[in-house]
Amino acid sequence: MSALTIEEARTQISDLEQRLQKYEDKYGCSYDLFAYRTATDEEYIRQLNAVQATQEWEGDLISWEFDVEELREWRRRLRDLLTLSSIREAGPTWTTASQDDEWRDGGEFARQMIANNRELFEKLAQL
Repeated sequence: MSALTIEEARTQISDLEQRLQKYEDKYGCSYDLFAYRTATDEEYIRQLNAVQATQEWEGDLISWEFDVEELREWRRRLRDLLTLSSIREAGPTWTTASQDDEWRDGGEFARQMIANNRELFEKLAQL
């Protein structure tokens, strides 16, 4: 994958985070709390319906849920791209055929690669 693809993923993530922040600002809570309250709290729904700015809460809930799932997917894509990018930077000559077999089988070579790249994997886990 190219740097452009990584940058594209970062842009998508940023755009989604901004959209999610608008919902959080509008409703004063996270998606999870909003979904829970609209599913369980009739008084909360009455309050939402009583205010012009929040009467579209059902449509917002659907869009918000979609954006949350999209954000998860883009973060996963970015992790995959960064992992692939770091592997490609190492170059195709860093393994032998037997090491490739060990990697697929989760052998010592795989454990050593993970140990050598622990910092990268920790950064990826934070995305």
